[in-house]
Amino acid sequence: MITQKKTISIITPTYNHERFVAQCIESVLGQDYTNWEMIIIDDGSTDNTPNIIKRYTTDKRIKYVRQEHRGIDYLCDSYNKALSLSEGEYIAICEGDDWWPPYKLTIQLEDLEKNRDAVMSYGYTYVVSIDGELEDFIPQKGIPLSARENNPVGKAALYMMTPWYFTFAFPVSVVIRKTALEEIGGFQRLPYIPIVDYPTFLQLTLKGRFVFNEKVLGFWRRHPESTTKKKIYLILKGVYEYMQIFLKENRNKLNVEDKELERIFRKWDDFKAIQHFLAGAYCLNKNRWDKAIRSFREGLSLSKGFTEKSALLVGIVFAHLHLRIDPLLRLFGYGSVNKILDKAMIIDKDSIDKELAGEKT
Repeated sequence: MITQKKTISIITPTYNHERFVAQCIESVLGQDYTNWEMIIIDDGSTDNTPNIIKRYTTDKRIKYVRQEHRGIDYLCDSYNKALSLSEGEYIAICEGDDWWPPYKLTIQLEDLEKNRDAVMSYGYTYVVSIDGELEDFIPQKGIPLSARENNPVGKAALYMMTPWYFTFAFPVSVVIRKTALEEIGGFQRLPYIPIVDYPTFLQLTLKGRFVFNEKVLGFWRRHPESTTKKKIYLILKGVYEYMQIFLKENRNKLNVEDKELERIFRKWDDFKAIQHFLAGAYCLNKNRWDKAIRSFREGLSLSKGFTEKSALLVGIVFAHLHLRIDPLLRLFGYGSVNKILDKAMIIDKDSIDKELAGEKT
């Protein structure tokens, strides 16, 4: 039975969340576990967000900090400002447009109190639309329990460094031991793009085990124009760059064998080959046959997988015959190239369009 002695500090960055911030705060107020403080960092909201938050500040557990607008590029600074103000032994995250189930804090405090060598507890996150409709869940299937629990320490990193499993947990689902966060220098960020969770969680893989709980522990709202929706290719670029730096600095701590390193980089090569295939297929739809052939050939130079190589070779044949590849994709149940790209967003269509326009003039 968990007592109410331990304080949990909740970090809530927000900006123009007037539609959602009340639900966020209400979900914290509705927690079974009541010994918490909520530190709301408002990045200069211009809508009604401040007035909505102020209605709740009669509860002394809710601390409201308003700052001049700095933008998404400084999200990591907002996280670390809240961390510096926190008084709890544990850190939880509930951004202003997300929310929690009422049992979350009780369950995760139990997880961390029972497992004193664990530095983070997390569980399933439901990914919802802007209107709250279920779209997906994280983490994905296919990750072994040893990796989910980071046991032995560092095991999770070997999966987080691949393109398919880098999203282990969403911030809304985690509770982190504050001392572990302080040991890594607070919250981290990716190069190129203001993503805080990936580098922070990757660094935490070196500090102790994780506890994975099979309950839904958070609801994360996906906005149609969000960075994570529209620019996944930039996130992946940042992940790849950060992963290499992390490996260079920590290979001895990870005790990773050459064979495992080859597996990680082979997955990245195959992923990049898929990016080249999709870029080539996109060029086919634009009737830019030569550019499509170049993209497919670049992919072939990277790919080690039979499936990827076969797709790229088919792409080259279609380009030489001046055929679009959509009918073939539909035959195998994938839909059109544009439909795939709208869902995955793993290539930069804008850059390709600019390049094509430059070649045409």
